[in-house]
Amino acid sequence: MRIRFLSVGLHILIMLAVAVVAVVALYFWLDHYTRHGDSVEVPDVCGLYYLDADASLAESQMRSLVIDSMYIDTMSPGVVLDQVPRAGSAVKSGRTVYLTINALSPRKVTMPELKNLSYRQAEAIVKGLGLSAPQIIYWNSEYKDLVLNVMVDGRPVEAGDKLPVTARVVFSVGNGMYAPTRRLTAADSLSVDSLSVDSLVVDSLSVEPAMLPPL
Repeated sequence: MRIRFLSVGLHILIMLAVAVVAVVALYFWLDHYTRHGDSVEVPDVCGLYYLDADASLAESQMRSLVIDSMYIDTMSPGVVLDQVPRAGSAVKSGRTVYLTINALSPRKVTMPELKNLSYRQAEAIVKGLGLSAPQIIYWNSEYKDLVLNVMVDGRPVEAGDKLPVTARVVFSVGNGMYAPTRRLTAADSLSVDSLSVDSLVVDSLSVEPAMLPPL
């Protein structure tokens, strides 16, 4: 009976010893695997061109990954706007730093059909696309406040055209005052000088043909 008790006790001691050795071994393995106490400071790369930021992080034994971009026209394209982890954070070497950069070019939007809409409705659509409020130019037309034409940089814009969000859109809008022009005939005794001012309003404007709204 005594021998059996000693045998059970010996087995328990052996199991306890194995457990202690396993715990100690696991602790040292985790310490080595996680490099406990081995940390580096994240440099500040905001404001740097993203390739320069990558080189700076590589010198600190870190990697970079661009995860997002936005366009700010007052900042240089490609510069870092934000970083995670923040500058000054203590991280393990080899850590990936996630970057948000200023887009290399403005985002483009597809223009919908805006002609024959009220300029208020068309303006709301343009703003909803991220464009600035359009410039309004009024033309003689019986259709008051109706968009007659859409232009950017003096060129007509059609539905489906892609524009950068920095584009400045111009609406040609009817003013509600329609004055039809009169065609002269050989028998017409009126001189050009006697025609009404309204009939010459478009001809007297020094604009390119592309600026004229459709008739």
